Order: sequence, then structure tokens, then C-alpha cells
Amino acid sequence: MHNLLQQNRQILEATAPSRSTVYTYIKLAETIKNKNNSTLDRELLLPVARLLTTAIEQARNIKDPRSEAQAIGSLGSLYASTGQSKEAKNLTQQALVIAENLPAPDLAYRLDWQLGKIITASNPNDRDLETATSAYRQAINHLKLLRNDLNAIDTDLQFSFRDSVEPVYREYVNLLLTDDRAISEKNLANARDTIESLQVAELENFLRQDCLDTYTVQLDKIDRSAAVIYPIILPDRVATIASIPGQPLRYYSQKISAETVENTITGLQSKIQDPNFNSQQEKAFKQQSKQIYDLLVAPVTGELIRANTKILVFVLDGAFRNIPMSVLYDGNKYLVESYNLALTPGLQLVPPRESADRIRPQVLLGGISESNQEFSALPNAILEIESIGRLVPHQTLLNEQFNNQLVSKNLVASNAPIVHFATHGQFSSKAEDTYILT
Repeated sequence: MHNLLQQNRQILEATAPSRSTVYTYIKLAETIKNKNNSTLDRELLLPVARLLTTAIEQARNIKDPRSEAQAIGSLGSLYASTGQSKEAKNLTQQALVIAENLPAPDLAYRLDWQLGKIITASNPNDRDLETATSAYRQAINHLKLLRNDLNAIDTDLQFSFRDSVEPVYREYVNLLLTDDRAISEKNLANARDTIESLQVAELENFLRQDCLDTYTVQLDKIDRSAAVIYPIILPDRVATIASIPGQPLRYYSQKISAETVENTITGLQSKIQDPNFNSQQEKAFKQQSKQIYDLLVAPVTGELIRANTKILVFVLDGAFRNIPMSVLYDGNKYLVESYNLALTPGLQLVPPRESADRIRPQVLLGGISESNQEFSALPNAILEIESIGRLVPHQTLLNEQFNNQLVSKNLVASNAPIVHFATHGQFSSKAEDTYILT
């Protein structure tokens, strides 16, 4: 590593200052820091700091404030990695002042995020959670500005959603819900809105375009017999926010690692998908199902009964999306036996519209009842489609008519607000792994 540092430094010192050389200094420093993050000794610390100091000086000489802010921010990150939180905070704030005056939201969001992490990780006596919360909130505001442009920006500025965007939202929610005893109604509302914003951002990242109109919808305006449950998977617990009409937001959490939650969900999912599921597996299935029920629904059951709740709407997070909520088991019966159930990415994605009792929307129905390629037959597909067709105006594409050409044509031509397909498919966080069978 020392040889690599020396060789690259000699090359850079012989190169005329430019934005490219400044970024190369920064990249070299960050590469060394990241490869030795847990063991960055004094021998390497000083040379890496010198690289970044040189980058800052060159950026100022060529009057390039963007690269100057980035170099100062990287120096702040270096100080943070060595536990020097006061210096790290001061440098990061200096970089932020420059970035916010450019403007450069793609850089500013990272610096705000860095500032929030530095403060959160600092000594409890020096920790200013209000400033940390503000920094995370600003980072998310910058991300909202960026969201429309994520697919149009230069490849140098593109980033991994899972690594560079999603954690900002989750860490902010974790901070808002840090102390169970001190969580205000405002913090609960902010946490809920942040999770909904994350859902919108995930969808737009998945679809690779800004094609979603968002609204602010009050639950009471949709259905006063409905309650919304927001489970949030955090590193050391599942935090859940319940929204019940006419009541303050309800918050409850249970200490459990994210890994344990995901293992339980995976076990439950494998049993649901097992074509050879039998009565011997049912006991283990109900145990795992009840574990999820106890996390998400049990703590608020009394409030749901008192509010005469008829519908449970789930805004699911992470691995919870991999299982149907209908299979949650309370020890006596399944959740679907007690409530009507609905899923939504978030109430921000529910447009205000007339009551369903007063309109009869056109529906595009389609599906496959016969075996197709290596996929088994779905004999109830016809019954499903016919049952829906008796309720609403519709157009139907079944079996041989349910092909790529006709499905694509009718999706465009019908302009139906509701589409219901009874077929095989796979839904993944990766667009290339997502399909429906025609």
C-alpha cells in the first residue's frame, strides 16, 4: 500500500493541476482509507491526509468549488474514521457551505448524510441529536430534488440505490425512533412520511423514470373503518407505526435483529411455496406465522377492536413484502378471517377519487388457466376472472389471447385504471428479474 501511494503521488505531482487530478487525489485517498478502514495506522493516516490537503489546495488554485467541497468532505470522513468527531464535523460543515452555494444536491446530500452519521456516532456528551436529525432531513430533501434526474445524470454521478440512497432514509427513521419514551407525534409522522417517501423512491428507481404522481391522503378520507400498519425493519428491532382514524399515531417496537426477522420470513415463505406442504409442516408454519403476527398486529389489536376496524392496510417494508399478510396467525385463526386486507406502497400513491360505490371502472382482465412451458396449469384462473367480470365492466384476454402483442396493445388502448392478471410471475427488486407469464 505504501508503494502504491508513493508511485501514484509521484505521477500526480508531475501532472498539471485540473479537476481530473484533484479527483484522482481524492480517489486515491479514499481507496487507501477504505481498504484499511479498521486498521488505518499513523503511518498511513498522515500521507492520506496530505493527499486530501493537496487536493483542497489544487481545487482552490484552479477555482473549482465543487471539487474543493468534495476534498474537504473526504478529509472530514478521514477524521471521522479515526474517531476525531469534532474535527470531522467542522470539516464536513465547511464542505456543506460550499456545496449548498453551488448548488450541488448530489454532493450536498452525501455531506449532510455524513454529518448526520458523524454526530450520531460521537460521544454522548457531545451528541446533538437535533442537529443530526436536521442533517438527515436535509439529505433527504436533496435526494428528492435529485430523484427526477437520477437516470439522466452523468455516469460519474450515478450511484447504487441500495448502498447510497436507501440507508439515508432508514438511518433517519432510526434516529427519529431512537427513544421509545420520548417519541413525539411529530417524529412518528415524520418517520411514517419518510418510509412512504422511500417506497416512492424505490419504485421510481425500479422503473428508472419519474412516472409517479404523489398525493397527501388522509386515512379518514379513504375509509374510517380502515387502519394502516407501517412495519419498519431496523438493525436491532422492528418498529411499527399504526394509523387508526380519529386517533393519534400508535407506535410499538420489539427488539429483534434484522437477520432473525429475515430468516423467519424466509422460512415462512419457503413453506408457502412448497407444493408438498403437509399437516406435519403446519405446526412449524403456524409458529413462524404467529411470530410475524406478534411483531406487526398483536400490540395494536385492542385499539383495532375498539375502533371497529374492518380493513387492515399494510405498507410493507423489506422482506415483509415476500409473504402475504393473510397467513399471519393469531393462535386461533388467520388474519384474513378477521379483517379485509390490502397492500399499498404508501398512501402518498393513492390518488383522491370518488368512492368506489359511485363509479364502475373499466378493468382489463387476463390470465392463463392451462399449463405453459414449464409452468403448471392454474385451473381457478377462469373462475377468478369470471367472478371479477360479473362485478365490473371489463375486457378479457384468456389463454391464447393472453400473449405479448395483445396484452401490450390493450394496456395502451383500454386505458383501464385497474388491471388484474391471473398467471405465473416473479417480482424482484431487479427489473431484469421481474416478469409475468403470457
